[in-house]
Amino acid sequence: MRIVALAGCCLLVVLLSPYAVSQASQLPSLSDFHKGVNFIPWSNRFATREADKTLSQLIRPMGVNWIAVNVRCVQTTVTSPVFQCPPHRQTATDADIFHVVQKAHALGMRVMLRVILPFQASGQWAGQLDFGDNDVAWNSWFDSYAKFMIHLATLAREAGMDYFTVGVELKGTSRRATNWRALIKAIREVYHGPLIYAANHGEEEKVTWWDAVDAIGVDAYYPLTRSTAPTVEQLKTAWVPIAASLERLSKRWERPVIFTEAGYQSLDGTARRPSGAEGWTLDLQEQADSYKALFEAFWGRSWWRGVYWWGWDTNPAQGGAGDYDFTANNKPAENIIRSYYGAPPRAPVARPAAREDEKYQLVIYDDVLGQGWQNRSWDSSVILDAREVVQSGTAAIKIEPRPWGALALEHPGVDTSPYRWLEFFIYAGQVTQRFMRVRTEYRPGDYAPDSGLVQRVNLSDPDYLEGGRFLPNTWQRVRIPLAELGASRSVIVRLIIQDNMGTGQPPYFIDRIRLLGALP
Repeated sequence: MRIVALAGCCLLVVLLSPYAVSQASQLPSLSDFHKGVNFIPWSNRFATREADKTLSQLIRPMGVNWIAVNVRCVQTTVTSPVFQCPPHRQTATDADIFHVVQKAHALGMRVMLRVILPFQASGQWAGQLDFGDNDVAWNSWFDSYAKFMIHLATLAREAGMDYFTVGVELKGTSRRATNWRALIKAIREVYHGPLIYAANHGEEEKVTWWDAVDAIGVDAYYPLTRSTAPTVEQLKTAWVPIAASLERLSKRWERPVIFTEAGYQSLDGTARRPSGAEGWTLDLQEQADSYKALFEAFWGRSWWRGVYWWGWDTNPAQGGAGDYDFTANNKPAENIIRSYYGAPPRAPVARPAAREDEKYQLVIYDDVLGQGWQNRSWDSSVILDAREVVQSGTAAIKIEPRPWGALALEHPGVDTSPYRWLEFFIYAGQVTQRFMRVRTEYRPGDYAPDSGLVQRVNLSDPDYLEGGRFLPNTWQRVRIPLAELGASRSVIVRLIIQDNMGTGQPPYFIDRIRLLGALP
């Protein structure tokens, strides 16, 4: 398995890659306020160049002093009485965990470890796991969960992990106080750092064993308004009764409160439904206002000891003005974080002025695929010689992606050294609320030291999309610097334009795809 490897395997990793204890003097005190973010392996594992770049160039410069490393364990269904953590491309290995702890410590950040449980069955989540009065099923689940968590706690101890989360949003299980107390006691026998449980918002009042852990964790996705255009003051007012309730809880159990998750998408209505907005209208300001309101409502309260914003994945090119997702990276909300975490505002991205050099271009598609390129698309209907609308010539590519489907064009290997940009034209049709990501893939080893990264960028980013947003029934140019795709001075083997909504999309058209050089 990836995470549930035998302890002997973990010891081998320790001997080969010992934890850098010498870095401890540079770390914040364990009692310091947690200026945190959640670090999530959606795009890649943690022991990668992409993850390292995200930590050092995106996360640490915001003033972050704690990260929460999220280990993803995919479950089959909430009705299964056996916990599992099978191998998966997005599940951290033991080596990943050692690597990310060392990297974070070297950068001056402490690390909390969490286990999150996505489910294969559609619409299910960890909070629905509940076996009613079936003690046999409960004991089976807790026994298998404990076996894994004790392994993970042992790994956390050996890696030098600073905080350990015993569970995340398992609200259907939290009434099983005897099981939880026994589990926590067993974890403390192998891991000697502080422990926390991350309750789903509202669950925290029902937990009767907060005295068994060292802090009250809350994943704070409280709905704050019915409006899609709330002011910061209105949002702060909505926090007042919630803050009062959390303060009483902290005093009753004599434990600090830490928001183990908090976050908002950059979508209209995000404060109304923080766990996932109901529409697809981009709203960067509501996201920023929601961040500001939370900070203003809780900052300076002695019982509130920190927040971990959701979330930053391992993609160094995540976020930006065209992104709808939770990350605040390169959005107005990032500077709200920076102002409270003691970091300067983010400097604008400097893009040197350059003019295209038509002598240096490589055609990927123009009426037909360029030499050596082949269609390797997935979960999509793709027509390579569509005639309904064309930008120039006689044909265009028509794509209708299913959820997470993609146009994928493959080549044995293209040296990008002579080129500055990826350029193509897109026709969105009548549907202009679209979110797609563009990425390239490279041949391992064929890249310069600062290149050869898998960086997904948002096609709708105003820096790339002509006009700054999708326009109805209009051909628009997209021009993306290869450096921002991690593809400059490398050998790329695949170009991918992928649905990023997870819902699929109506048909759209792509034409005149090429790599383009710049004048010196």
